[in-house]
Formats: sequence, C-alpha cells, structure tokens
Amino acid sequence: MLLNKKMCFLKVSSIIMLLTFNFLKISAQSNLVPNPSFEDTTSCPPNGLGLGQLNYTAFWQNPTLGTPDYWNMNCSPITIYQYARTGSGYVGVYAYNTSQPNDREYIQVQLTDSLISNNKYCVSFYITLSQFSIYAVSTIGCYVSQNAISSGNQQYLPFSPQIENGINNLIRDTINWVLISSQFVAQGGEKFITIGNFRDDLNCGLTLLPRTGGSSSYYFIDDVSVVECEEEALSIPNVFTPNGDGINDLFEIKGLQKGDKINIYNRWGTKVFYNINEHAYWDGYTTSGEPCSSGTYFYTIDLINGERKSGYIQLIR
Repeated sequence: MLLNKKMCFLKVSSIIMLLTFNFLKISAQSNLVPNPSFEDTTSCPPNGLGLGQLNYTAFWQNPTLGTPDYWNMNCSPITIYQYARTGSGYVGVYAYNTSQPNDREYIQVQLTDSLISNNKYCVSFYITLSQFSIYAVSTIGCYVSQNAISSGNQQYLPFSPQIENGINNLIRDTINWVLISSQFVAQGGEKFITIGNFRDDLNCGLTLLPRTGGSSSYYFIDDVSVVECEEEALSIPNVFTPNGDGINDLFEIKGLQKGDKINIYNRWGTKVFYNINEHAYWDGYTTSGEPCSSGTYFYTIDLINGERKSGYIQLIR
C-alpha cells in the first residue's frame, strides 16, 4: 500500500513538473498582442455591420481619419464573403483607393509589454484580399514603435515598417489567408504596432486584377502576433581542415545574429581573425591574408545580448 502511494506521488510529481515546464515554455513565447484575432468585442456593431466600427473590438484603435471595419460572423445578419481564420472576428482596411490618391486605412494596438532592447521578436499576421477588390498590392506591413503614431488625414503614414511583404510578392488570394511574417531586433521600449500599407501609390506594387466591380484594394486581417523568437542554438565545430579540397575547409559558426562578434587567437594570445557578421566563417588565414599554421586556436563569441561564449578550434592542414 505504501509502495502504491509512493508510485502515485511520483506520477503526480512528474505530471506537475511536465505541466510546469510546458507552462514556462509557453510563457516565454506568449503573444504580446491583446485580442490578436479580434474575438473580444464590446458589443455587436449596430445592425451587425462593422463598417467603420473598429472601436467595437477591444484594444484596437484607428490611428488616422480612415475608417477600418470590424467584421464578426456572429454579429452580421448578411452574408460575409470571408470566414475568419480563427474564431469569428476579423477586420478590414483599404490598402489603395481609386477615389483618392494615397488613401489608406490602418489598425493599431498597444502591446501588453514593452519590447526589450537587442531581443529578437517574431511578428506575424494573416491577410486575404476581398473578392470585391479590383486592385491588389504587395507592400502590406507592420510598424513597431515606442509611441502611438497617428495623423489627421487619410493619407499613407510615412514610416518604414520593420515587417513588410515583398514588393514582388503580390497578395491577390481571396480564398486563403496569407501569412506575412518576419523577425527584427528591438531597440527597446517599443510598445505599439500599426498594420497597413505604408507606401504611396507609386511604390506599393499596385496591380489591376482581371475582374469587374469594385474600385479599390481592400484586405481582411486576422491573427496578429508579436512573440520573442526562440533563440537559435549556435552550431560551432571543433575542427576544420583548410587544405583546399572542398571538404571542411571553413570554420563556420551557424546561428549567429547580425552584430555578434567573433575573435580568434593563436596559442600565444595574438588575435589572428575577427568578424562582425551573422554569416561569419574563418578560412584559416589571418585578416591580413597570411595562412595560419596547424594547431589549436582559441575563439570568443560576444553575442548582442551580452552573453559571451568561448572554446577551442583545431586547425589541421
């Protein structure tokens, strides 16, 4: 009986430890965007139509005189021509409007916490083009800032988004949700994100589609996320053979970020190589172009987050 109690205790303890580990892992990657899929509502918009009614979804705000729309399949009495990617809610913005040059709409939200300097963040959101749009654009993006940005008109906001869909990657899908995502290193203190088209009409990849009806480029947005990226483990070899045979000729460190610093020293402490690049490698030559002799070398890696790694590398010719 006592043995059974001990076994039960061990099983429960293991489960608790597993749950604790999973909780910590999830917490480290928690989404900093409140109401990321627009499910939290103050109430259904009047008549169920969210035209110009972004304020009916919690936390999100309109930074300009544009009129972004709130759509919720549980509220609308009419047929909605797109299903939400998650839940029932999503929003819609004009990325281009033929009625007025450089006319834009944006959505903005304050994050639940400020970003930490030099930490890498993964930003993503999903969009799809309304089937009533006769134009498509490519440069939908997300601008991350320390303070809320705004304007007193409906013109495009002249900021450079850290995350932006490529200008040659036209977003024209009206059925599937298209992922836009990228990574960036925070300067520190950023607490707002703004989503929309930040380029003028001449530089936004504008394309006329082969369809009739409509007059603009209108996109639905859902599932917005800002999380701290998982740190990639560094891959550091301990031996290389720079003899020109094309096999293992380079000492290459994988998993670095831009700004990480690498220094390599010989056994007398003389620096023979340094590099500040996320694609750093050493070919067995000094920075002045002289070949290094076979032997053991010492390296240091100073990461942009302040951490230092060090070790030894064997050079064999």
